[in-house]
Amino acid sequence: MKLNFDGASRGNPGRSGLGAIIRNDVGEVVHAISGLVGVATNNVVEISMLEVGLRWCASNGVVKLIIEGDSQVILNGVIKFIFQNWQLQSWIPRINLLLNSLGDYHIQHMFREGNKAADYLENMGIEDDFAREFGRDDMMPIGLKEIISLDLFSIPKSGIG
Repeated sequence: MKLNFDGASRGNPGRSGLGAIIRNDVGEVVHAISGLVGVATNNVVEISMLEVGLRWCASNGVVKLIIEGDSQVILNGVIKFIFQNWQLQSWIPRINLLLNSLGDYHIQHMFREGNKAADYLENMGIEDDFAREFGRDDMMPIGLKEIISLDLFSIPKSGIG
């Protein structure tokens, strides 16, 4: 499985949204999450979404996971288990516990252009006043379906994993 996550703040701090998309080994969407956080900084929103995505994976029996995000600050902090910012550092024990529950995982940076589906979900979260979760195709917004279908063209025939 692969988890792409993203978070954004309009203003920093400002109105913030988060988004994550979880795909199987052939790129099909298994689950997507979008939500409004309220007022927060972009880094707090990014790590919040990572935790939400990992929590979903852990509670749904995912044992092998590729984790991709476009925030180098968050990814480096999670990989090294340390942040310079005390507010972000407080997330490490929960993130570490979730990562350990997965068993096999790999964390890697993804440029913003490759993280378009999670970005779409995060922007939807900022604009909406409620959280949304989608299964494979049920009730998924057309704009998200279009991004996902374009993503599938860039996935090698052997899958993503």
